Amino acid sequence: MAMLLAAGLFIGAGTGTSAAAMIGYTYSWTAYQSIWQAFVLDGLEEEETLTGTGRYVGMADPHTIEVIVKGEAYAFQLGDDLRETVEKLEEDDRVVFEYTEEPLDEIAILRTLLSIKVMEQE
Repeated sequence: MAMLLAAGLFIGAGTGTSAAAMIGYTYSWTAYQSIWQAFVLDGLEEEETLTGTGRYVGMADPHTIEVIVKGEAYAFQLGDDLRETVEKLEEDDRVVFEYTEEPLDEIAILRTLLSIKVMEQE
């Protein structure tokens, strides 16, 4: 089964929009979904926690923030547990944050914010 996944035999259909890249995409699961879920649930597919710094721009919608990182705007999805923290941030705050990345297709990447705080002044 792992060879099927590695060979890229997922077949997709449907439509959606990636807030992270503001690019439309098509994707849904076929019979291989249960195989993929089994790998994730068994812990064989672990998400790497990444760290970044940037300038907080603001909220794009109730569950998405924008941060400028090295001159480029990135969108990050956030859960209810971070909403209160994000609401305390001010535009142009220098922030340090942790996040995960999940490829949605060959172009779009879903970035999910795990933590964020204002960088201490030097």
